[in-house]
Amino acid sequence: MFSRSGRLFPLLAGLLLWHCSLSLENPDQDAKDKLAKVIPTRMALMVGRWVADSTYDVDDIRATIFSSNSVRMEILPDTTFSQYDTTSVAFPLKRTEGVFYLGGDTLIVFPMAAQPDTFIVHLRFMGNFLELTRPADQRFIFLHKLKPQDSVKTDSLLKDSLWNLRGMRIDPGIYRAESLMVDFSYIHFSGDSMFSDVRHNGIIRIDSGKVVKTDSEWIWKAAGGERRFLADLINRDTLRLWPLAEGRKDSGFYLYQRVFGHHDYDIDMRRLIGHMRGDSLRMPEKFIENHYGQFYDWILGSDHKIAIETNMTGVPILAGWGLDSGRLAIRIDGKPPQHMRVDTTGGKVTLFADTGEYFPKGTIVYQTKVDPTVFAGKPLERFDKASYTMLTIDGDTSFYFFFANNIKDKFEIARLDHDTSQWITYNLNKSQESFQSSQPDFFFAFQGRSARLGSFTCRSRPNKDLVIRQTISPDPTIAVGLLQGACAIQRADSAFTDSTVNLEGSFKMRRKHKSDPQTTLWNLP
Repeated sequence: MFSRSGRLFPLLAGLLLWHCSLSLENPDQDAKDKLAKVIPTRMALMVGRWVADSTYDVDDIRATIFSSNSVRMEILPDTTFSQYDTTSVAFPLKRTEGVFYLGGDTLIVFPMAAQPDTFIVHLRFMGNFLELTRPADQRFIFLHKLKPQDSVKTDSLLKDSLWNLRGMRIDPGIYRAESLMVDFSYIHFSGDSMFSDVRHNGIIRIDSGKVVKTDSEWIWKAAGGERRFLADLINRDTLRLWPLAEGRKDSGFYLYQRVFGHHDYDIDMRRLIGHMRGDSLRMPEKFIENHYGQFYDWILGSDHKIAIETNMTGVPILAGWGLDSGRLAIRIDGKPPQHMRVDTTGGKVTLFADTGEYFPKGTIVYQTKVDPTVFAGKPLERFDKASYTMLTIDGDTSFYFFFANNIKDKFEIARLDHDTSQWITYNLNKSQESFQSSQPDFFFAFQGRSARLGSFTCRSRPNKDLVIRQTISPDPTIAVGLLQGACAIQRADSAFTDSTVNLEGSFKMRRKHKSDPQTTLWNLP
């Protein structure tokens, strides 16, 4: 019996001690103690976003409880602040910005649109709860701090996202919004890198590099130079970037908004700057095809100038370009601009005239961005959609642009309407790759001019060794080939009839489907 009671006493003592330890680690009591404890006021603890929970003054019977986010305050690291109060109970104005001074537990705010105000500051619960006392009316305001996004969630929200610059706060109360009419700035996140795409009046500057994140401080190792920012993801769709200069925060910050595509007004001038070959011009009263020996090319420069290359008359000679609300604004020196809508679908450039300054309203200009060096020494390459033949006789070269027909199984090229113009015509079997003058139904004739012969007409004769041979075409809808041999003179200013001349040349013609109308081979883009 004695031995049992001897063992019971230590057990009871242990239980009493265990019970006491539970009371000492009571979480509710711990929280009350932390909440009652005043934390020394420091600037680092004040910075952040605060949401008011309640307020009362000495005359109130009970406190006013605020709904979520109805009263907010943000203390920024550059000693500026913003307040938002939809109730007009806690703060005098519904919305204001300004600067502040913090001295010990005294906070003096200088709003941009009101008189200065003084508060006594008490920070509690590890700096997460803020008590503001306004001595002027003995009002007490209680706020809690919103926690910033953790790094994992921030990375998840930024992953493969596109952001559009919406504006910049230059100074307290001074916010410069992006007009989104001419200039657009984007940032894009992919992997551990950030890409910047800045478009100033159509001229684009791109930079990219890896982003090293240490809490809210970002080091962007961009190709254009290393830059540092204080990043703040306010919510899932709003990002704020503070530029850091020598580790110090600027008074201004950039505000970006998440977007899911480029702005409707944003024109990517990379598709237009350079040499745009004129394909055709559709005007209300007529249609001009710029392939059959005539051209009207625009060269848009990054200096906002336009150079025109043309052999046509009666077309506008433009001088410069700009952008305006999603329109290309072209101009002639000393005159107001004309606005044109831009469509670059399918790699083609199509411009629609909205106003009638130089082109009648409703005019459509079809163009293709090309490398002009391709046809610098080969002028016919400019007309890649036209059908033509190039012939060289006695060192003189003639070019023939024509409309082509496909009659049954043959290419038939008909002469043009005017007898005074140069013409060419031939009839070829489409099922064969080589055509010789000795073959049945072979026909080849043309009109030309040379220094030795003057004006002449020449036609193939049987067994005169004229050969037309198809070659491989990169475009299956176009037949290309070579001509070589001799043909007989029908008439000439300075040659006998039936005499022969040697020639060489090349041809290109667009194949047509049997169901196509027997007209021009050129189709609009």
